[in-house]
Amino acid sequence: MKKAGIILNIRKPQILEKARELLVWLNRQGIKVHFLKNHAGYVDASSMGVREEDFAQLSEFIISLGGDGTLLYSARVATTRGTPIFSVNFGDFGFLSTVEPKNMYGGLEKVLAGKYTLDKRMMLMSTIYREGRIVDKCYALNDVVITKSGFSRMIKLETFVAGEYVSNYPSDGLILSSPTGSTAYSLSAGGPLVSPRVEVILLTPICPHTLFSRPLVISPEEQIRVILRSSDTKVILTVDGQHGRPLEKRDEIIIERAPVKTNLIRLAGDSFYEALNNKLRKGDGNG
Repeated sequence: MKKAGIILNIRKPQILEKARELLVWLNRQGIKVHFLKNHAGYVDASSMGVREEDFAQLSEFIISLGGDGTLLYSARVATTRGTPIFSVNFGDFGFLSTVEPKNMYGGLEKVLAGKYTLDKRMMLMSTIYREGRIVDKCYALNDVVITKSGFSRMIKLETFVAGEYVSNYPSDGLILSSPTGSTAYSLSAGGPLVSPRVEVILLTPICPHTLFSRPLVISPEEQIRVILRSSDTKVILTVDGQHGRPLEKRDEIIIERAPVKTNLIRLAGDSFYEALNNKLRKGDGNG
């Protein structure tokens, strides 16, 4: 690999410092480096800035410096080309990350030597229709969330799976999650943990106002259609907690398995179950 793109969390000074060090290290390895145009100036590399739409094409692999949020953004940037992502965790949990900062250079040496595998993660595609016209389409690695905005009443979301009516879901919202996203918002709302090797779509209601509403595990071959039936409530759709779109009454949202995947770089000994144990124990105070 001779070309690398770096995406970083520009709000953390320690990451900016690490990115400058990494740039020098990669150049010594003969690697040509570029940054997103709006990131490059923060690390004194303005001449290396490129547009987001060109970033994946110019990268043989992407290095993500930040937490899971930075990786989720990197995944959407990489989507068009399936560019592999090497993630360094500077966040709290880092469920998706490849290595911790102290192991970054050792991990990169293995990547440059070809000693890695690709973990191909299923993504979701959400499409919003308004009066029969597409007004938004986006890919998600974690989840698509439909929820009320601010201090507002419960919302009604008429939901169909594979064309069959499921529920009107009077609730605070719905989480449509990939297996990767099962460790995120869906988990906190009572959804199940799912191995990323199992391709399914999770439907988890947020604070449902009925006793029978429970999370659903849905085949990735089945399409989910949600129709907003509320008119007196502000409702928003968010993708991976980063891309947002206000919804209107009678908007239809289609959620299905995306035609593309996210390729995460994995090193030997990098286990989902080990990460699950370590990260969740850290969160409950027993780690």
